[in-house]
Amino acid sequence: MCFSGVAFMKNEKNNEWIYWSVGIVIGLWLTGTFLLDLRYKELDKQIQSNTLPTTEEAVIEPQNEPQRVIIKTTHTYNIDLPTYDIELSADLQKFTILTAHAYDIEPALVFAVMKKESRFDTEAYYLGNYGLMQINHINHSWLTEEIGVTDFMNPEQNIEAGCYILSMLTEKYGDIDKVLMAYNLGEGSAKSMWKDGITETHYSKTVREYYEEFKSYETTKEVDERTERNIE
Repeated sequence: MCFSGVAFMKNEKNNEWIYWSVGIVIGLWLTGTFLLDLRYKELDKQIQSNTLPTTEEAVIEPQNEPQRVIIKTTHTYNIDLPTYDIELSADLQKFTILTAHAYDIEPALVFAVMKKESRFDTEAYYLGNYGLMQINHINHSWLTEEIGVTDFMNPEQNIEAGCYILSMLTEKYGDIDKVLMAYNLGEGSAKSMWKDGITETHYSKTVREYYEEFKSYETTKEVDERTERNIE
């Protein structure tokens, strides 16, 4: 009887130690979750107020003489253009095609970037990157100043901002991998990698594959043949 009583007391102490350990772990987890939530809220406030820390390396360098091309939405949707079998509305595909041609870049490249950046999700948002073309918040102010884009979650304005950046980078660098690296990393970071002999990344390879994929579609050939005469 005495032995059994001692064993019971030992078990009780062991159970008490387990309860305390579990309680401490849960407490630490809750504290960490609370602090992480506060950090995310603070980051979100910084993003919304456009006060996140920025560096020159993260910014696409603006052009000195911007030339905005305005595509009339209502006219665009009435144009008879072939579309791709992708998760993007026919209207937005038409808008993308005409905007790309107006900025003198290939629609296939725009769709390839769009596929990589957002998977054609018009509401895509991730860590300060907005919309179909994932335009980073760092670039919002100069894009607003240069081409008048004010709502980066508006699909059409977002597409125009992406086309404008791609057009500008294509004019500067020509090489598709350099263009894509600069689009993805910012020109400063891309230039640093080029100095180190790195001329392509996983991102640029993937987008280039998508680009070749879009170019191979019969739709692309029809688009190229029929777009020029539809641009005012």
